[in-house]
Amino acid sequence: MKAFIDSLIFFLASATTLSFLYFKFTITDLQKGVSILLLLLLLLYNYARGRVNRPLASKLFNIFFLYASSTFVQLLVLSAGGFYSPFLILLHLYTLGVSFLVSLSGGASFLFFSVGVLIASIYLDPSLSKIFHDDPGTVLLYLASFSVIIPLSIALSRYYHLKGTLLSLLNKEFKLSTSRQESVLRGVAELVVVTDTELKIISINESAQKVFKVGPTELIGKSLFEVIPLSNSAKQPITQGFFQTEKVLIDKATRVIEDLFIQPPGQANPSPITIQISPVKDSDNQVNQLLFVLSDATNHRFGKHSNLDIAYLKHRELIDNLRQSLQKAKMTSDLVTVEMFAKSEDDLFTALELEDHPLQVHLLYRDVAELCQQIVSSKAGFSSMLGVQSHFTLPDSDMSEWALLKLKESKADASLIGESNFATPIDVRWFKVVIEKLLDMAVLLSSGHVNALANLSIKRDSSLGLVIVTITSSFRPTDLTIFKEDIFKEYYGRLSTQTNLNHGSGLEGFIVKTITDQLNIALTIESSIELSQTSFNLTMGKAVK
Repeated sequence: MKAFIDSLIFFLASATTLSFLYFKFTITDLQKGVSILLLLLLLLYNYARGRVNRPLASKLFNIFFLYASSTFVQLLVLSAGGFYSPFLILLHLYTLGVSFLVSLSGGASFLFFSVGVLIASIYLDPSLSKIFHDDPGTVLLYLASFSVIIPLSIALSRYYHLKGTLLSLLNKEFKLSTSRQESVLRGVAELVVVTDTELKIISINESAQKVFKVGPTELIGKSLFEVIPLSNSAKQPITQGFFQTEKVLIDKATRVIEDLFIQPPGQANPSPITIQISPVKDSDNQVNQLLFVLSDATNHRFGKHSNLDIAYLKHRELIDNLRQSLQKAKMTSDLVTVEMFAKSEDDLFTALELEDHPLQVHLLYRDVAELCQQIVSSKAGFSSMLGVQSHFTLPDSDMSEWALLKLKESKADASLIGESNFATPIDVRWFKVVIEKLLDMAVLLSSGHVNALANLSIKRDSSLGLVIVTITSSFRPTDLTIFKEDIFKEYYGRLSTQTNLNHGSGLEGFIVKTITDQLNIALTIESSIELSQTSFNLTMGKAVK
Protein backbone atom coordinates (compact mmCIF):
# COMPACT_ATOMS: atom_id res chain seq x y z
CA MET A 1 0.00 0.00 0.00
CA LYS A 2 2.80 2.40 0.86
CA ALA A 3 4.60 1.65 -2.40
CA PHE A 4 1.40 2.42 -4.32
CA ILE A 5 0.94 5.76 -2.48
CA ASP A 6 4.55 6.75 -3.17
CA SER A 7 4.19 5.90 -6.86
CA LEU A 8 0.92 7.85 -7.04
CA ILE A 9 2.59 10.92 -5.50
CA PHE A 10 5.38 10.91 -8.08
CA PHE A 11 2.91 10.24 -10.90
CA LEU A 12 0.88 13.31 -9.89
CA ALA A 13 4.06 15.40 -9.58
CA SER A 14 5.15 14.35 -13.08
CA ALA A 15 1.67 15.03 -14.45
CA THR A 16 1.84 18.53 -12.95
CA THR A 17 5.21 19.10 -14.61
CA LEU A 18 3.95 17.83 -17.96
CA SER A 19 0.96 20.16 -17.77
CA PHE A 20 3.35 23.11 -17.80
CA LEU A 21 4.87 21.76 -21.01
CA TYR A 22 1.54 20.88 -22.59
CA PHE A 23 0.16 24.39 -22.07
CA LYS A 24 3.42 25.80 -23.45
CA PHE A 25 4.54 27.90 -20.49
CA THR A 26 7.62 29.96 -21.33
CA ILE A 27 11.01 29.37 -19.73
CA THR A 28 10.53 32.59 -17.74
CA ASP A 29 7.20 31.34 -16.42
CA LEU A 30 8.75 28.02 -15.45
CA GLN A 31 11.54 29.78 -13.57
CA LYS A 32 9.03 31.96 -11.75
CA GLY A 33 7.08 28.84 -10.84
CA VAL A 34 10.26 27.20 -9.53
CA SER A 35 11.02 30.25 -7.36
CA ILE A 36 7.49 30.34 -5.93
CA LEU A 37 7.54 26.61 -5.26
CA LEU A 38 10.90 26.87 -3.49
CA LEU A 39 9.62 29.70 -1.28
CA LEU A 40 6.48 27.71 -0.51
CA LEU A 41 8.53 24.65 0.50
CA LEU A 42 10.73 26.70 2.83
CA LEU A 43 7.81 28.43 4.49
CA LEU A 44 5.90 25.18 4.84
CA TYR A 45 8.86 23.38 6.36
CA ASN A 46 9.61 26.16 8.87
CA TYR A 47 5.96 26.40 9.89
CA ALA A 48 5.37 22.67 10.23
CA ARG A 49 8.61 21.84 12.03
CA GLY A 50 7.76 21.00 15.64
CA ARG A 51 4.05 21.76 15.12
CA VAL A 52 2.93 18.64 13.27
CA ASN A 53 2.59 16.21 16.16
CA ARG A 54 -0.55 14.21 15.41
CA PRO A 55 -0.01 11.12 13.25
CA LEU A 56 -2.61 12.05 10.61
CA ALA A 57 -1.34 15.63 10.24
CA SER A 58 2.24 14.40 10.04
CA LYS A 59 1.36 11.87 7.32
CA LEU A 60 -0.50 14.45 5.22
CA PHE A 61 2.39 16.88 5.55
CA ASN A 62 4.89 14.23 4.41
CA ILE A 63 2.74 13.40 1.37
CA PHE A 64 2.39 17.03 0.32
CA PHE A 65 6.06 17.78 0.96
CA LEU A 66 7.11 14.79 -1.16
CA TYR A 67 4.78 15.91 -3.96
CA ALA A 68 5.93 19.55 -3.87
CA SER A 69 9.65 18.75 -3.64
CA SER A 70 9.59 16.26 -6.53
CA THR A 71 7.65 18.76 -8.65
CA PHE A 72 10.21 21.44 -7.77
CA VAL A 73 13.15 19.25 -8.87
CA GLN A 74 11.52 18.30 -12.17
CA LEU A 75 10.51 21.89 -12.98
CA LEU A 76 14.00 23.15 -12.15
CA VAL A 77 15.58 20.66 -14.55
CA LEU A 78 13.05 21.41 -17.30
CA SER A 79 13.39 25.20 -16.94
CA ALA A 80 17.16 24.89 -17.48
CA GLY A 81 17.08 22.68 -20.58
CA GLY A 82 15.75 19.21 -19.73
CA PHE A 83 18.29 16.54 -20.73
CA TYR A 84 20.77 19.33 -21.44
CA SER A 85 20.26 21.08 -18.07
CA PRO A 86 23.26 21.58 -15.74
CA PHE A 87 20.83 20.64 -12.92
CA LEU A 88 20.17 17.17 -14.35
CA ILE A 89 22.32 15.71 -11.55
CA LEU A 90 19.52 16.71 -9.12
CA LEU A 91 17.36 13.90 -10.51
CA HIS A 92 20.10 11.40 -9.63
CA LEU A 93 20.53 12.82 -6.13
CA TYR A 94 16.80 13.04 -5.46
CA THR A 95 16.38 9.42 -6.55
CA LEU A 96 19.10 8.30 -4.15
CA GLY A 97 17.58 10.41 -1.38
CA VAL A 98 14.11 8.94 -1.85
CA SER A 99 15.56 5.41 -1.99
CA PHE A 100 17.33 5.98 1.31
CA LEU A 101 14.74 8.01 3.25
CA VAL A 102 11.44 6.75 1.81
CA SER A 103 11.71 3.46 -0.04
CA LEU A 104 13.49 1.81 -2.95
CA SER A 105 10.22 1.52 -4.88
CA GLY A 106 9.61 5.24 -4.34
CA GLY A 107 13.02 6.13 -5.75
CA ALA A 108 12.47 3.88 -8.78
CA SER A 109 9.04 5.43 -9.40
CA PHE A 110 10.41 8.96 -9.27
CA LEU A 111 13.22 8.11 -11.68
CA PHE A 112 10.86 6.32 -14.09
CA PHE A 113 8.36 9.19 -14.24
CA SER A 114 11.12 11.83 -14.44
CA VAL A 115 12.70 10.11 -17.46
CA GLY A 116 9.24 10.01 -19.03
CA VAL A 117 8.83 13.77 -18.46
CA LEU A 118 12.25 14.46 -20.01
CA ILE A 119 11.47 12.37 -23.10
CA ALA A 120 8.06 14.06 -23.42
CA SER A 121 9.76 17.47 -23.22
CA ILE A 122 11.75 16.67 -26.37
CA TYR A 123 8.52 16.16 -28.32
CA LEU A 124 6.60 19.05 -26.76
CA ASP A 125 9.38 21.66 -26.88
CA PRO A 126 10.49 22.48 -30.46
CA SER A 127 13.85 23.93 -29.35
CA LEU A 128 14.73 20.77 -27.42
CA SER A 129 13.53 18.65 -30.33
CA LYS A 130 15.91 20.43 -32.71
CA ILE A 131 18.87 19.98 -30.32
CA PHE A 132 18.01 16.29 -29.98
CA HIS A 133 18.00 15.76 -33.77
CA ASP A 134 21.37 17.53 -34.03
CA ASP A 135 22.95 15.63 -31.10
CA PRO A 136 21.02 12.48 -30.04
CA GLY A 137 24.14 10.87 -28.55
CA THR A 138 24.14 13.20 -25.52
CA VAL A 139 20.62 12.14 -24.56
CA LEU A 140 21.57 8.47 -24.88
CA LEU A 141 24.56 9.02 -22.57
CA TYR A 142 22.33 10.72 -19.97
CA LEU A 143 19.82 7.86 -20.23
CA ALA A 144 22.69 5.44 -19.58
CA SER A 145 23.61 7.46 -16.47
CA PHE A 146 20.07 6.92 -15.15
CA SER A 147 20.48 3.16 -15.54
CA VAL A 148 23.45 3.33 -13.16
CA ILE A 149 21.28 4.91 -10.47
CA ILE A 150 19.07 1.79 -10.14
CA PRO A 151 21.75 -0.64 -8.88
CA LEU A 152 23.26 2.16 -6.79
CA SER A 153 19.88 2.78 -5.16
CA ILE A 154 19.48 -0.94 -4.49
CA ALA A 155 22.92 -1.09 -2.87
CA LEU A 156 22.19 2.01 -0.81
CA SER A 157 18.86 0.64 0.31
CA ARG A 158 20.26 -2.80 1.13
CA TYR A 159 23.44 -1.83 2.96
CA TYR A 160 22.75 1.66 4.26
CA HIS A 161 18.98 1.80 4.63
CA LEU A 162 19.17 2.24 8.40
CA LYS A 163 15.83 3.82 9.13
CA GLY A 164 14.03 0.70 10.34
CA THR A 165 17.11 -0.80 11.98
CA LEU A 166 18.00 2.47 13.69
CA LEU A 167 14.48 2.85 15.05
CA SER A 168 14.61 -0.69 16.40
CA LEU A 169 17.98 -0.05 18.04
CA LEU A 170 16.75 3.18 19.57
CA ASN A 171 13.70 1.43 21.00
CA LYS A 172 15.90 -1.30 22.47
CA GLU A 173 18.28 1.29 23.88
CA PHE A 174 15.36 3.19 25.38
CA LYS A 175 14.05 0.02 27.03
CA LEU A 176 17.55 -0.76 28.29
CA SER A 177 17.88 2.79 29.62
CA THR A 178 14.54 2.40 31.38
CA SER A 179 15.68 -0.87 32.95
CA ARG A 180 18.92 0.76 34.09
CA GLN A 181 16.96 3.66 35.53
CA GLU A 182 14.74 1.26 37.48
CA SER A 183 17.89 -0.43 38.76
CA VAL A 184 19.23 2.94 39.89
CA LEU A 185 15.94 3.77 41.62
CA ARG A 186 16.09 0.53 43.59
CA GLY A 187 19.71 1.14 44.57
CA VAL A 188 19.53 4.68 45.94
CA ALA A 189 18.50 5.62 49.46
CA GLU A 190 17.07 9.02 48.50
CA LEU A 191 13.40 9.53 47.74
CA VAL A 192 13.05 9.20 43.97
CA VAL A 193 9.92 10.13 42.05
CA VAL A 194 9.45 9.92 38.27
CA THR A 195 6.75 12.13 36.74
CA ASP A 196 5.52 13.05 33.30
CA THR A 197 5.98 16.58 31.96
CA GLU A 198 2.76 17.65 33.73
CA LEU A 199 4.24 16.48 37.06
CA LYS A 200 1.87 13.50 37.32
CA ILE A 201 3.58 10.64 39.18
CA ILE A 202 4.63 7.65 37.06
CA SER A 203 6.69 5.71 39.60
CA ILE A 204 8.41 6.00 42.99
CA ASN A 205 11.24 4.01 44.53
CA GLU A 206 11.10 1.82 47.64
CA SER A 207 12.50 4.55 49.91
CA ALA A 208 9.68 6.91 48.95
CA GLN A 209 7.12 4.15 49.48
CA LYS A 210 8.39 3.61 53.02
CA VAL A 211 8.46 7.31 53.90
CA PHE A 212 4.94 7.99 52.60
CA LYS A 213 3.67 4.57 53.76
CA VAL A 214 2.09 3.65 50.43
CA GLY A 215 2.22 0.81 47.93
CA PRO A 216 4.07 1.03 44.59
CA THR A 217 0.89 1.91 42.62
CA GLU A 218 -1.17 3.99 45.04
CA LEU A 219 0.34 7.32 43.97
CA ILE A 220 0.45 6.68 40.22
CA GLY A 221 -1.30 9.44 38.27
CA LYS A 222 -1.49 11.87 41.20
CA SER A 223 0.11 15.31 41.18
CA LEU A 224 3.57 15.55 42.73
CA PHE A 225 2.47 18.41 44.97
CA GLU A 226 -0.63 16.55 46.07
CA VAL A 227 1.51 13.70 47.38
CA ILE A 228 4.70 15.40 48.62
CA PRO A 229 4.17 18.34 51.02
CA LEU A 230 7.02 20.70 50.13
CA SER A 231 7.70 24.14 51.60
CA ASN A 232 10.42 26.79 51.37
CA SER A 233 12.55 28.24 54.15
CA ALA A 234 9.68 30.60 55.04
CA LYS A 235 7.42 27.54 55.53
CA GLN A 236 5.31 28.55 52.53
CA PRO A 237 3.93 25.70 50.38
CA ILE A 238 5.69 25.09 47.05
CA THR A 239 3.54 25.23 43.92
CA GLN A 240 4.18 23.85 40.44
CA GLY A 241 5.60 27.07 39.01
CA PHE A 242 8.41 27.11 41.60
CA PHE A 243 10.39 24.36 39.83
CA GLN A 244 10.25 26.10 36.42
CA THR A 245 9.95 22.73 34.69
CA GLU A 246 9.31 24.54 31.40
CA LYS A 247 13.00 25.52 31.32
CA VAL A 248 14.05 21.94 32.05
CA LEU A 249 11.99 20.77 29.07
CA ILE A 250 13.66 23.35 26.83
CA ASP A 251 17.32 23.27 27.86
CA LYS A 252 17.23 19.60 29.02
CA ALA A 253 19.63 20.43 31.87
CA THR A 254 19.66 19.04 35.41
CA ARG A 255 18.81 21.45 38.22
CA VAL A 256 19.53 21.27 41.95
CA ILE A 257 17.25 23.20 44.31
CA GLU A 258 18.22 23.71 47.94
CA ASP A 259 16.61 25.21 51.06
CA LEU A 260 13.41 23.19 50.75
CA PHE A 261 11.55 21.27 53.45
CA ILE A 262 9.40 18.16 53.52
CA GLN A 263 7.04 16.87 56.21
CA PRO A 264 6.02 13.23 55.60
CA PRO A 265 3.00 11.69 57.37
CA GLY A 266 3.57 11.16 61.10
CA GLN A 267 6.55 13.55 61.30
CA ALA A 268 6.17 16.45 63.73
CA ASN A 269 8.62 18.87 62.13
CA PRO A 270 9.64 19.42 58.50
CA SER A 271 13.09 18.18 57.41
CA PRO A 272 15.47 20.14 55.15
CA ILE A 273 16.02 18.54 51.73
CA THR A 274 17.75 19.15 48.43
CA ILE A 275 15.91 18.30 45.19
CA GLN A 276 17.65 17.35 41.98
CA ILE A 277 15.46 17.59 38.86
CA SER A 278 16.77 15.66 35.84
CA PRO A 279 15.12 15.33 32.42
CA VAL A 280 14.51 11.84 31.01
CA LYS A 281 14.71 11.73 27.20
CA ASP A 282 13.01 9.38 24.77
CA SER A 283 14.49 7.87 21.61
CA ASP A 284 13.87 11.15 19.74
CA ASN A 285 15.92 13.09 22.33
CA GLN A 286 12.74 14.76 23.61
CA VAL A 287 12.04 15.11 27.33
CA ASN A 288 9.04 12.93 28.21
CA GLN A 289 9.64 12.40 31.93
CA LEU A 290 11.19 14.20 34.90
CA LEU A 291 13.26 12.54 37.62
CA PHE A 292 13.02 14.10 41.11
CA VAL A 293 15.65 12.99 43.66
CA LEU A 294 14.99 14.22 47.22
CA SER A 295 18.10 14.09 49.43
CA ASP A 296 18.59 14.79 53.12
CA ALA A 297 20.15 18.26 53.25
CA THR A 298 21.63 17.81 56.72
CA ASN A 299 24.38 15.54 55.34
CA HIS A 300 25.81 14.65 58.76
CA ARG A 301 29.57 14.32 58.91
CA PHE A 302 29.29 11.31 61.20
CA GLY A 303 26.48 9.18 59.74
CA LYS A 304 24.80 7.53 62.75
CA HIS A 305 26.85 9.66 65.16
CA SER A 306 25.08 12.89 64.17
CA ASN A 307 25.46 14.20 67.72
CA LEU A 308 29.20 14.60 67.01
CA ASP A 309 28.60 17.17 64.28
CA ILE A 310 28.82 20.16 66.63
CA ALA A 311 32.01 18.90 68.26
CA TYR A 312 33.57 18.27 64.86
CA LEU A 313 32.67 21.75 63.60
CA LYS A 314 34.16 23.37 66.72
CA HIS A 315 37.31 21.35 66.23
CA ARG A 316 37.59 22.47 62.60
CA GLU A 317 37.01 26.10 63.60
CA LEU A 318 39.87 26.00 66.12
CA ILE A 319 42.19 24.47 63.52
CA ASP A 320 41.24 27.11 60.93
CA ASN A 321 41.88 29.94 63.39
CA LEU A 322 45.27 28.50 64.32
CA ARG A 323 46.17 28.03 60.65
CA GLN A 324 45.29 31.64 59.82
CA SER A 325 47.38 32.92 62.73
CA LEU A 326 50.43 30.94 61.62
CA GLN A 327 50.00 32.12 58.03
CA LYS A 328 49.97 35.77 59.15
CA ALA A 329 53.07 35.16 61.28
CA LYS A 330 54.72 33.35 58.32
CA MET A 331 55.60 30.39 60.56
CA THR A 332 55.80 27.84 57.75
CA SER A 333 57.21 24.90 59.70
CA ASP A 334 54.61 25.22 62.43
CA LEU A 335 51.91 25.56 59.76
CA VAL A 336 52.93 22.18 58.32
CA THR A 337 52.71 20.66 61.81
CA VAL A 338 49.21 22.05 62.33
CA GLU A 339 48.15 20.82 58.90
CA MET A 340 49.38 17.31 59.69
CA PHE A 341 47.68 17.43 63.09
CA ALA A 342 44.36 18.48 61.52
CA LYS A 343 44.69 15.79 58.88
CA SER A 344 45.44 13.10 61.48
CA GLU A 345 42.43 14.13 63.56
CA ASP A 346 40.19 14.05 60.51
CA ASP A 347 41.45 10.59 59.51
CA LEU A 348 40.95 9.32 63.06
CA PHE A 349 37.31 10.47 63.12
CA THR A 350 36.70 8.86 59.73
CA ALA A 351 38.36 5.56 60.71
CA LEU A 352 36.30 5.38 63.92
CA GLU A 353 33.14 5.98 61.94
CA LEU A 354 34.02 3.19 59.50
CA GLU A 355 34.80 0.73 62.30
CA ASP A 356 31.62 1.50 64.25
CA HIS A 357 29.10 0.52 61.57
CA PRO A 358 28.69 -0.21 57.84
CA LEU A 359 28.52 2.67 55.38
CA GLN A 360 25.22 4.38 54.75
CA VAL A 361 25.34 4.61 50.96
CA HIS A 362 23.48 7.39 49.13
CA LEU A 363 23.96 7.03 45.39
CA LEU A 364 23.51 10.04 43.13
CA TYR A 365 24.65 10.75 39.58
CA ARG A 366 27.45 13.30 39.82
CA ASP A 367 30.11 14.68 37.49
CA VAL A 368 33.18 12.78 38.73
CA ALA A 369 35.52 15.03 36.72
CA GLU A 370 34.17 18.13 38.47
CA LEU A 371 34.51 16.53 41.93
CA CYS A 372 38.09 15.42 41.22
CA GLN A 373 39.06 18.88 39.99
CA GLN A 374 37.61 20.43 43.16
CA ILE A 375 39.50 17.98 45.39
CA VAL A 376 42.84 18.66 43.66
CA SER A 377 42.23 22.38 44.05
CA SER A 378 41.38 22.03 47.76
CA LYS A 379 44.53 19.95 48.35
CA ALA A 380 46.86 22.37 46.54
CA GLY A 381 47.94 24.05 49.79
CA PHE A 382 48.79 20.74 51.47
CA SER A 383 50.78 19.61 48.41
CA SER A 384 52.65 22.90 48.21
CA MET A 385 53.66 22.71 51.90
CA LEU A 386 55.37 19.38 51.21
CA GLY A 387 57.07 20.63 48.04
CA VAL A 388 54.86 18.59 45.70
CA GLN A 389 53.16 19.91 42.57
CA SER A 390 49.63 18.54 42.14
CA HIS A 391 47.69 18.57 38.86
CA PHE A 392 44.33 17.51 37.44
CA THR A 393 44.30 16.28 33.84
CA LEU A 394 41.84 14.99 31.25
CA PRO A 395 42.65 13.06 28.04
CA ASP A 396 42.88 15.02 24.79
CA SER A 397 39.82 13.16 23.49
CA ASP A 398 37.71 14.74 26.27
CA MET A 399 38.77 18.37 25.88
CA SER A 400 35.08 19.29 25.62
CA GLU A 401 34.87 18.36 29.31
CA TRP A 402 37.27 21.22 30.08
CA ALA A 403 34.85 23.65 28.46
CA LEU A 404 32.04 22.17 30.55
CA LEU A 405 34.08 22.57 33.75
CA LYS A 406 34.90 26.18 32.86
CA LEU A 407 31.21 26.92 32.36
CA LYS A 408 30.42 25.42 35.77
CA GLU A 409 33.19 27.45 37.40
CA SER A 410 31.82 30.64 35.87
CA LYS A 411 28.34 29.88 37.26
CA ALA A 412 26.93 30.01 33.72
CA ASP A 413 23.24 29.60 33.04
CA ALA A 414 22.09 25.98 33.27
CA SER A 415 20.86 26.11 29.66
CA LEU A 416 24.47 26.56 28.49
CA ILE A 417 25.81 23.61 30.48
CA GLY A 418 25.50 20.25 28.77
CA GLU A 419 25.62 16.77 30.21
CA SER A 420 28.98 15.50 31.46
CA ASN A 421 30.45 12.34 29.94
CA PHE A 422 31.78 11.52 33.43
CA ALA A 423 28.42 11.51 35.25
CA THR A 424 28.54 8.39 37.44
CA PRO A 425 26.38 7.01 40.28
CA ILE A 426 28.46 7.55 43.41
CA ASP A 427 28.12 8.29 47.09
CA VAL A 428 29.51 11.83 46.97
CA ARG A 429 30.70 11.94 50.58
CA TRP A 430 32.61 8.65 50.58
CA PHE A 431 33.92 9.15 47.04
CA LYS A 432 35.46 12.45 48.13
CA VAL A 433 37.05 10.75 51.15
CA VAL A 434 38.62 8.06 48.94
CA ILE A 435 40.03 10.55 46.43
CA GLU A 436 41.31 12.85 49.19
CA LYS A 437 43.09 10.02 51.00
CA LEU A 438 44.63 8.60 47.81
CA LEU A 439 45.84 12.08 46.88
CA ASP A 440 47.28 12.51 50.39
CA MET A 441 49.14 9.22 49.99
CA ALA A 442 50.47 10.24 46.55
CA VAL A 443 51.69 13.58 47.95
CA LEU A 444 53.36 11.93 50.96
CA LEU A 445 55.07 9.34 48.74
CA SER A 446 56.35 12.01 46.35
CA SER A 447 57.53 14.43 49.06
CA GLY A 448 61.27 14.70 49.51
CA HIS A 449 62.01 13.69 45.92
CA VAL A 450 63.31 15.89 43.09
CA ASN A 451 60.53 17.16 40.81
CA ALA A 452 57.92 15.74 43.18
CA LEU A 453 54.55 15.36 41.47
CA ALA A 454 51.07 14.10 42.36
CA ASN A 455 48.71 13.89 39.41
CA LEU A 456 45.02 13.04 39.28
CA SER A 457 43.70 12.06 35.85
CA ILE A 458 40.37 10.70 34.73
CA LYS A 459 39.32 8.84 31.60
CA ARG A 460 36.40 6.75 30.41
CA ASP A 461 35.86 3.52 28.53
CA SER A 462 32.69 4.14 26.53
CA SER A 463 32.49 0.59 25.22
CA LEU A 464 32.37 -0.88 28.74
CA GLY A 465 30.59 2.05 30.41
CA LEU A 466 33.44 2.68 32.86
CA VAL A 467 35.05 5.74 34.45
CA ILE A 468 38.66 5.32 35.59
CA VAL A 469 40.28 7.71 38.09
CA THR A 470 44.08 7.48 38.36
CA ILE A 471 46.16 9.11 41.13
CA THR A 472 49.85 9.04 40.26
CA SER A 473 52.88 9.70 42.48
CA SER A 474 56.43 10.35 41.28
CA PHE A 475 57.59 7.53 43.55
CA ARG A 476 58.53 3.99 42.61
CA PRO A 477 58.81 1.31 45.32
CA THR A 478 61.89 -0.91 45.37
CA ASP A 479 59.70 -3.95 46.02
CA LEU A 480 56.24 -3.74 44.46
CA THR A 481 55.06 -6.91 46.20
CA ILE A 482 55.75 -5.51 49.67
CA PHE A 483 54.23 -2.18 48.62
CA LYS A 484 50.96 -3.82 47.56
CA GLU A 485 50.84 -5.93 50.72
CA ASP A 486 51.36 -3.05 53.19
CA ILE A 487 50.02 0.10 51.52
CA PHE A 488 46.46 -0.43 52.77
CA LYS A 489 47.38 -1.65 56.25
CA GLU A 490 46.96 0.53 59.33
CA TYR A 491 50.18 2.53 59.72
CA TYR A 492 51.55 0.94 56.51
CA GLY A 493 53.54 -1.94 58.06
CA ARG A 494 57.07 -2.12 56.58
CA LEU A 495 56.43 0.94 54.38
CA SER A 496 56.34 3.26 57.41
CA THR A 497 60.13 3.09 57.67
CA GLN A 498 60.81 3.11 53.92
CA THR A 499 58.70 6.06 52.77
CA ASN A 500 57.39 9.44 53.91
CA LEU A 501 54.00 7.87 54.60
CA ASN A 502 54.97 7.97 58.28
CA HIS A 503 54.41 11.75 58.19
CA GLY A 504 50.69 11.16 57.70
CA SER A 505 48.10 9.74 60.07
CA GLY A 506 48.88 6.16 59.09
CA LEU A 507 45.18 5.58 58.44
CA GLU A 508 44.84 6.84 54.86
CA GLY A 509 45.34 3.44 53.19
CA PHE A 510 43.10 1.69 55.72
CA ILE A 511 40.31 4.22 55.06
CA VAL A 512 40.62 3.88 51.28
CA LYS A 513 40.55 0.08 51.36
CA THR A 514 37.60 -0.07 53.77
CA ILE A 515 35.46 2.30 51.69
CA THR A 516 36.29 0.83 48.28
CA ASP A 517 35.57 -2.70 49.55
CA GLN A 518 32.15 -1.71 50.92
CA LEU A 519 31.25 0.31 47.81
CA ASN A 520 32.55 -2.41 45.43
CA ILE A 521 34.91 0.00 43.68
CA ALA A 522 37.77 -1.74 41.89
CA LEU A 523 41.13 -0.49 43.21
CA THR A 524 44.43 -1.50 41.61
CA ILE A 525 48.08 -0.42 41.88
CA GLU A 526 50.55 -0.08 39.01
CA SER A 527 54.22 0.86 39.00
CA SER A 528 56.33 2.00 36.05
CA ILE A 529 60.11 1.58 36.05
CA GLU A 530 60.53 3.75 32.92
CA LEU A 531 58.47 6.65 34.32
CA SER A 532 59.53 6.11 37.97
CA GLN A 533 55.99 6.45 39.23
CA THR A 534 53.24 4.56 41.03
CA SER A 535 49.55 4.80 40.23
CA PHE A 536 46.35 4.02 42.13
CA ASN A 537 43.45 3.22 39.77
CA LEU A 538 39.76 3.41 40.70
CA THR A 539 37.35 1.86 38.20
CA MET A 540 33.61 2.61 38.46
CA GLY A 541 30.66 1.62 36.32
CA LYS A 542 28.34 4.30 34.95
CA ALA A 543 25.29 2.23 35.89
CA VAL A 544 24.27 0.85 39.27
CA LYS A 545 24.71 -2.93 39.46
